[in-house]
Parts: sequence; C-alpha cells; structure tokens
Amino acid sequence: MKKFFCGCLAFLCLFAFSCKLEENDSDSKFGSVSISLAKPAAESAEKKSSRALYIPEITEATVTICGYGMEDVEKSVKVELGKGSVSFDKIPVGKNRVVKVQAEYTLNNALSKLDGVVIYAATDINSGENSVSVNWATSAVGAVYYNLIKENYDISNLEKSSVESFIPSSTHAALVNTKQIALDIKNGATPPQTLEKYKLKSGKITFCTDKAYSDVKVQICDPVSLALTGTTGETQTIENVAPGTWNFYLIKDNSIFYKIDSVAVKEDEPVDLGTILLGSVKIGSKHPASGKYSPVD
Repeated sequence: MKKFFCGCLAFLCLFAFSCKLEENDSDSKFGSVSISLAKPAAESAEKKSSRALYIPEITEATVTICGYGMEDVEKSVKVELGKGSVSFDKIPVGKNRVVKVQAEYTLNNALSKLDGVVIYAATDINSGENSVSVNWATSAVGAVYYNLIKENYDISNLEKSSVESFIPSSTHAALVNTKQIALDIKNGATPPQTLEKYKLKSGKITFCTDKAYSDVKVQICDPVSLALTGTTGETQTIENVAPGTWNFYLIKDNSIFYKIDSVAVKEDEPVDLGTILLGSVKIGSKHPASGKYSPVD
C-alpha cells in the first residue's frame, strides 16, 4: 500500500505544522496541510510578539517521519516568509510514528540547522484518514518517542499517557530533558514522585553596546526567552535562555542589523558576548569578543 504525505508549514517562535492524510480510490495516501501561526492563548500579545523568530532568515526546513521498524523518511522544503510545502510517499501504517520539523537558515552560502528550532509530534498512521498537528505543545512527548526510536526501543505499545507521566507540567518543551526521560523509560524506570530531575535549567546572555539605541530589538533565537527593546549602552541581560545553540540578533527597521551565529548556551551558565561597537562597525567586520563576522546584509 502506498502512502502519501504532504504539508506546508509556517514558522514563528511558536510555529505549527499540521497535516491531514487521506485515502483515495486507488488505495494511496494523500495529504493536505493547513497552517496557522498558532500561539498559546494564555500568553499576552506582547509576549507572543517578543518570542517571534526572525522569519525571513529561515530559508529551508527538513521534515522527517520515523518510527520503530521503519526507515526514516526525510525531505527538505523551501521556506519563504515562513511558508513552504513538502510531500512524502510510502509511509508505513503503524503506532507512534514521529514527525520532526527542523528549521534551517543560510550561513556562509550553506544551509545550517537552527539547532533548537525543531518540533516533534507522535501520531498513529492508520489505513484511511489521519491527521496530526506539530507544535511546541506536542514536542516534549514527540521528542521522547524520537529519542526512544534512536535507542532502538520498541515504542509500538508505549502509551502517550505513560510518556506524559514523566514530563514536568507547565514546562516548555525546550526545557524538558527528553533524552533522560527516554533513557529512563528504556531502562524500565517509573516516574519519580518529583519530576524536577527532568527540568533543564535555563542560561542567560549578557552584552553591552557602545551607546543606547532605542530603535533596536535584541533577541536570542530560542523559544523560551523574551526579546529586549532597545539597548542602554550598559550591560544588559537576556534571561531564561533554553540550553542549546542559538543565533543572537539585533533587529532594526525589520531587518538584521547585527548578528552572531551559533551562540552556545549551557544549563545554568551565563554567556558574555562582550561589548558590541555598533557605532563603528561595518558590514563584514568582526565582533570584538566572538570573532564572528557581523552585521549581515
């Protein structure tokens, strides 16, 4: 039986990827995807806006479908202004298949992953019509399944409620240690009374600019921290940054004014970017602390 999967996606910090799979008279699977820039209703409009990724820089995404006992199916999709489309065929029927969507951007004329900008969802693929939505809300459970698959663990009969019992409540997926949860499930562990061991501690980023700029937005490209509006000319801190490798941006007039690629943030550790000399910097010059070439066109 041939299966067909197709989708289109839109990227925001809280980006969503939804898909629908249908069966036609020729016993093939066909899918259509409708996308909305879904954001948690509980968050204020200000917080939603401040968490937005710099969408124009996301030029491509890799979409992977995987499951226990099947080979990964992977394709790249061009992304323009946060939207794109992708199709797959020959998706085997089975329980707990995982959809993974990885955002990518262009760095030095080559594609590079935005390491932390990846979402997951676990779904059953049945004969007939199927649907799945992939977003940050589905990512913690989906990532646990994904890590178990990579450990060659049979997840076919692993109920989602069992996985959910390991995940700390009210914790963003980027701050859940899904790899440790997967290892504990693989080793036959039961959920502990407290789930604090599965919470990752956030880091923080400090920086200073040569003078105050009221018209600059400062952000680190993670899904947890909030952007800053304006620089003060003194040391500033972006708190609550998820562990991972992220890009650092200064946005002016809706475009990148200054950027440092691949800032590594570790648990419960500060990262000091030093002093950013915006007043004298020219395109192609090096950041004094990191040695990265910034700003960009």
